[in-house]
Amino acid sequence: MKLPDKIRVTWPMLGLLLLVIFIFPLPLLAQGPNDLTQVMVEANERYQSGQFERAAELYETINAAGVQHSTVYYNLGNAYLQQGDLGRAILNYRRAQRLDPRDGDIANNLELARAQTIDKLQASGVEQLNFGQIVGDWITLEETTVLLLVFWFLICLSLSLYIVLPHRRSELVWLIISSVGLTILMTAGLASSLYIEDQTPTAVVVASQVDVTDGPGPADEFAVNFSLHAGAEVRIIDRRLGWRQIALPGDLDGWVPNNTLSLVVGQS
Repeated sequence: MKLPDKIRVTWPMLGLLLLVIFIFPLPLLAQGPNDLTQVMVEANERYQSGQFERAAELYETINAAGVQHSTVYYNLGNAYLQQGDLGRAILNYRRAQRLDPRDGDIANNLELARAQTIDKLQASGVEQLNFGQIVGDWITLEETTVLLLVFWFLICLSLSLYIVLPHRRSELVWLIISSVGLTILMTAGLASSLYIEDQTPTAVVVASQVDVTDGPGPADEFAVNFSLHAGAEVRIIDRRLGWRQIALPGDLDGWVPNNTLSLVVGQS
């Protein structure tokens, strides 16, 4: 199975890095305002020369500085995939896809990584089928917010025209109904997506293997239900000190240590 042989170098990405440098303090990089772009360039060079571990460290440095961009996550996923670290590869492809859900390269590499995992959970539908998920597969939360503002503007504009242009009311009624309907649909999708990620956030197993127990504790205290391996995608349904309860397809659930998972959205 062919591994990704290239990464992305985009001028918008480098421009974003410069913008972040001037807006946010960077205690990790104190040499000057061009440090992050230099780190990005060096990371790309290290990747191209086959130094995948060093490249991943440099991409992680950019993330730690507060930059969230699909290109960085995509390149980082490639670097981990080249090392055989399926958990962190899938994690970063998922993060990249959340920021750029229509990107074909991200989707292809994510499927490439998933095909190499031991636990074939994705084929069973680990993701909950809901309107919010369907919307999220096509547009980002930011794009959804912009569309809501556009539809709200159309509603206000059409209502104003309805008042001042009485001879056009028959046409404007359909514009008002369409705008209101689209606004309701987009609001429902946004609310559903935000609710799911808040209540049952998606996480990826980054440990090579972890025992899933039937209680928030190790195997010598609770029975082991089953084991999971790097790259398994799950949802978190409960938390206890140092432990998380996860849910999988087929009504499977159990508890794993915090440090065996990383959240796709938010802090792990």
